[in-house]
This record gives sequence, structure tokens and C-alpha cells, in this order.
Amino acid sequence: MLWQDDGMADTPDEPQLPQEVITPLAQMAIATHETFIAFASAGFSERQAMVLTLKTLELGIEAQLYAAEYDEVDFDEEE
Repeated sequence: MLWQDDGMADTPDEPQLPQEVITPLAQMAIATHETFIAFASAGFSERQAMVLTLKTLELGIEAQLYAAEYDEVDFDEEE
């Protein structure tokens, strides 16, 4: 019999989890919460931690938009 990877665990007693246990939205929520907690733990007030968390998200979105615009530039084109 040829070996076939069926995604099963090596031990039969180990529970099987779906491929995608945490959705992208849940991942973002977790990252946002962890960012807030890190700022609060660093000594910022809750309000300051919230403002810093929101600014971090804003800068991340701007960086993604900038990267998308940068990818559209054709550097091989002679002007």
C-alpha cells in the first residue's frame, strides 16, 4: 500500500481540527486586541492605547495602499 497523506494526525486519539480554525476577521480582531493590550501594559492610559491602536491600523492600511500603488509602477518603461 502506498503512503497517502489524508491530513490525519499521527495518533488516532488526537482531535482533528478544520483547516481554517480562525477566520481572517478573527485574526485581525486578535491582533488589534493584542496591540491595545501591549500599549496599555506599556503604561499608556486606555484612551491613549486606543488612539495608538487606531493609528497603527491606519498606518497599516496606508502602507498597503502605498505598496499597491508602488507595484503598479513600470520601472522598465523609458521616459
